Amino acid sequence: MALLALAMELGAGLALHEAWRCTGSNTEDWDQLRQRLAEIQERLVVLASEITRLQDEPQCFSARFWRNFYHAMLTHTMRSAMTKLMVVAVALLFVSLGHAAAQSRTTLVIAVDVTQSVAVKGPDEKSEFQKNIETVTKQLAEVPADSKVTVIGSRIIASRSPTFCCRPEFLPIRDILGSYKAIRANPAWSRRLAKVHTQGRRSLPDAERGRWRELDTCTSSDALLMNIFCHPSLSRTGRVSALVGAEPRAPIFFGYKARVPLANGRFDRTEVDLRLGDVLVEAKLTESDFQTSRKGTLLAYRDFADVFDPQELPQTYDRYFSYQLLRNVLAAYALQCSFCVLVDSRRPDLVHAWYAVVKCVKPIDLRTRLRISTWQELAQAAPPRVRTFLADKYGIDGQ
Repeated sequence: MALLALAMELGAGLALHEAWRCTGSNTEDWDQLRQRLAEIQERLVVLASEITRLQDEPQCFSARFWRNFYHAMLTHTMRSAMTKLMVVAVALLFVSLGHAAAQSRTTLVIAVDVTQSVAVKGPDEKSEFQKNIETVTKQLAEVPADSKVTVIGSRIIASRSPTFCCRPEFLPIRDILGSYKAIRANPAWSRRLAKVHTQGRRSLPDAERGRWRELDTCTSSDALLMNIFCHPSLSRTGRVSALVGAEPRAPIFFGYKARVPLANGRFDRTEVDLRLGDVLVEAKLTESDFQTSRKGTLLAYRDFADVFDPQELPQTYDRYFSYQLLRNVLAAYALQCSFCVLVDSRRPDLVHAWYAVVKCVKPIDLRTRLRISTWQELAQAAPPRVRTFLADKYGIDGQ
């Protein structure tokens, strides 16, 4: 028994010694694993922050856009407004002084803009018309009881004046670019002014002329395209055309019917914003995305499976993202054209959406004909007058 107990003690001691020895030799491996785990956790924090930033980018851009929009309005119209106000004030002063001896009554003339263009609500949920009425009401409350008050309604219709494709307060009354005159001289371009606004019935107040037009709004990418590409000097220089991959003096077609072939032998006649020679252009300004579509809609196109890898496209269970990009790439493939998407450089979400589509294009030749450009790049290549217009009215700086 004594020998057995001694053997058990020796065996236990040897086993304990071996366990301690193994633990000591693996200390370095455990330290490396702990360090690797800490690095992975830090990377997860960075990725979570980036995902949150990208999700918030559309709202941030909308806020920046409206800030720049109202800043431009105040900066570039205040001087003109103050001049007119001073003229009116001086005129009223002379009138009041001339009639002071004959009568003691106060004469007040108020001019209010009553066009539908001031009925569009801003970020504060108040329209310019409502703000005007509130100001007039406060002014009338301070007028003496025996005063003579005259209220004049001012009606300025944007698309019938030389101002091109924007609300009256957004562009000066005169045609600062020369684009409007060029559009009116071209019947095909002039017909584009009659394009119906797709959100007019749901998002805008009743129009005075029947229905709202796409080019009535200052946030229209079509309006900005025409302001730039209809400028007379662009036909003499090729810098802007080169940015989208087109030849100088290439023919220009707005609202081009691409006729994308369907599997049943028919054609999709959805229009492309611009065809410049052999280049199709899709322009985005304030739109939130490139729209989505049911998978069945895209699978109905004849060349869909030949052009794209369907498994890699951004999608949900029953819808594909970036429908407009997919459709226009199919149009470029069918027409043997190039395709360029034009976005604001302050919208990285749209840039990411573009490259998510491009990487799924299978034909190498087609992929080399796809490109992306920005309004800022166009501004840098545009003539000085156009560059100033883009900076003042849209906050698009070509520097």
